[in-house]
Amino acid sequence: MNQIVVLNAGGQYCHLIARRIRELGVHAVVADINRPASRLRGTRGIIISGGPASVIEPTSPAIDPGIYDLGPPILGNLLRPSAHGPRPGGPGSRAERSGKSKKEVF
Repeated sequence: MNQIVVLNAGGQYCHLIARRIRELGVHAVVADINRPASRLRGTRGIIISGGPASVIEPTSPAIDPGIYDLGPPILGNLLRPSAHGPRPGGPGSRAERSGKSKKEVF
């Protein structure tokens, strides 16, 4: 697959992102955030377009952690760091206040 996949995690810009990539002459498709990593094998790059859903709510979108083992570059757009799912040393937690604020990530 010589394409960029934009995973839609509720972001309002996922189709715009894919269209802009196509305007650059690169094949891009929008896929649901629930697409398993096995169906993304061979992709040249992955963009995760997030949305307003809280990442710590039980109904928030989840990403197949297997995408991190596929190898292509991954860009998370409008995501909180914990939206990438449970990773070693990085569980999600509720911030003291919502909205735009400074938060040390690393």
